[in-house]
Amino acid sequence: MAWLLDVNALIALLDSDHVHHEIMHRWFARHAAEQWATSPITENGVVRVLSQPVYPSGQRTPAEVIQVLRRLKHAHKLPILQLALPALKALPRAALGSFAGTLDDLVQMDGKVSTFEFALQRLVLRALGTGRDPSASVIQIYSFQAVTAEISVVLSALAHASSDNSAEAGRAFAEGASQLKLVEGRIAFLSEAECGLVQLDAALDKLATSSGPIKQRLLMAAAHVVSADGVLLTAEAELLRAIAASLDVPIPPMASVADAA
Repeated sequence: MAWLLDVNALIALLDSDHVHHEIMHRWFARHAAEQWATSPITENGVVRVLSQPVYPSGQRTPAEVIQVLRRLKHAHKLPILQLALPALKALPRAALGSFAGTLDDLVQMDGKVSTFEFALQRLVLRALGTGRDPSASVIQIYSFQAVTAEISVVLSALAHASSDNSAEAGRAFAEGASQLKLVEGRIAFLSEAECGLVQLDAALDKLATSSGPIKQRLLMAAAHVVSADGVLLTAEAELLRAIAASLDVPIPPMASVADAA
């Protein structure tokens, strides 16, 4: 399901004084991990309305409204990327190596990798790799016990993305771990140094060879981690998309996760 937000929805989301702001904010918290987008036409409508002198919550300049929209738009860069994946899959085999190398150069250019860059690279390379090499998806692991270390890395990375407060991150981790009863006592909440993007990358490569039930249950646990506090941050959504793409499992609707909590 892809959501295309109209002018009214965007205004309610952006204007804290809007009569429907809380309703829209709760909706967005539940659905931000799914595919959603705006269009230049709706964004132009938001700028025109919010910059009117008679707007009830006070006039903003067009530049101020555009700046707010830019911050919001960061959260749907990955959904827009996913719309381009079919075209990338059509690249000839000879061009894939060059494309992957250029993408890696861009990601590494400033000497550090953001969650967005990590997620973008995982989404693209996983989509291209799965489409070109079916053997990459061969199932080798059927036991949760064989991947407890990797599960710890995945859930811990998401928990740290959810909060800078270690106690709050620990509670988010516990919420996700509670969904994995078979190994709940064997997985551990790791420090940030133990579950960085390098460790997450390796963990996802191994988990990609696990069975369908392991992948599905892990992604449900991951969804519970990011929804533990009722707020879905952009970094959480980016990592969740990267994990889902790596496991080749669709993200569960956040509403169903909240109902199951």
